[in-house]
Parts: sequence; C-alpha cells; structure tokens
Amino acid sequence: MLIVELEVSFMDSLVFGQRLKHYRKRNKYTLEQLGKAVRKPAPYLSQLENGLVQPRVNFVRELASALDCTPGDLLDPEPPSRR
Repeated sequence: MLIVELEVSFMDSLVFGQRLKHYRKRNKYTLEQLGKAVRKPAPYLSQLENGLVQPRVNFVRELASALDCTPGDLLDPEPPSRR
C-alpha cells in the first residue's frame, strides 16, 4: 500500500489523465456514466483527465475497479498507446 501511495504522490498528472481517459473510452463510458459509477461529478473527472487535479489513493482504487483495470494500470508512468 505504501508503494501505491508514493506512486500517487509522484505521478505525472497529465499521464494519469491520459491513462484514465484511455480506460474510460475502452469501457465505452462517458464522463457522466463513469461519474455515476464512482459517485463523482463529470467535471471533476474531466479535471483528472486534463491533469488539473490529482486523485487520492482510495479514489484511484475506485476508478480502477469501475474501469476493470488495476490501480497500477492507471498509475503506469508511460502514456497509453495511441492504438
């Protein structure tokens, strides 16, 4: 758990946002649909995707669960493939 917390502290917000958007689109969710699944407003999720805010560790877990991926998938420092 400490490793995940450190990763969130040092992650690149923009890459996290790109990865979040990648997994959201892979699951064919709109921001509104994902927001309902994780009980957050769509504008907040948009801010995450645009690298304007950083999520808390517990919320990364919620997002991963809703998007059928792991927290590590969202926290990977490499931008998602354009394919």
